[in-house]
Amino acid sequence: MKTLALLRHAKSSWADPTCPDFERPLNRRGQRDAPRMAQRLVQHLGPSTVWISPAVRTQATWALLWAVHPLATTVHHVPEIYEASAEDLLGQLRQASLAVGSLVVIGHAPGLPDLAALLTGGPPLAFPTCAFVILRCEVGTWASLAPGCATQLHYGYPKDGVD
Repeated sequence: MKTLALLRHAKSSWADPTCPDFERPLNRRGQRDAPRMAQRLVQHLGPSTVWISPAVRTQATWALLWAVHPLATTVHHVPEIYEASAEDLLGQLRQASLAVGSLVVIGHAPGLPDLAALLTGGPPLAFPTCAFVILRCEVGTWASLAPGCATQLHYGYPKDGVD
């Protein structure tokens, strides 16, 4: 069995309309929400391997999470996560090392919520910024990930107050 956590980056700033999407920083709300969500996320996860999109907002989200709780055993910056579809993300996950039991992916919508729906066989979740879902994948290897193989264990987002 494998555990997969999908976390969308915290709220980013649109203050500078000339700033390229890849380089958008977090806004104040994002800076506030990420540590709060980190506290909730680590209630359900032990040490994990973390894959992060290289976008500025995902890197900043990770930095705020790590400051609250250093949950990672290994961190990989994975360029393919940026703007990836659910199918592309699934292909990346299938390449994860057999030794990885728990994996956190910090990335973007619509890829992450679409991936959660694909793996659970359920409808897409609302996935606002800084939302997370933790899935139990009924597989022995990451290479075996397939549509419908997962069960949702926990789901949370900043404004829900609980998960």
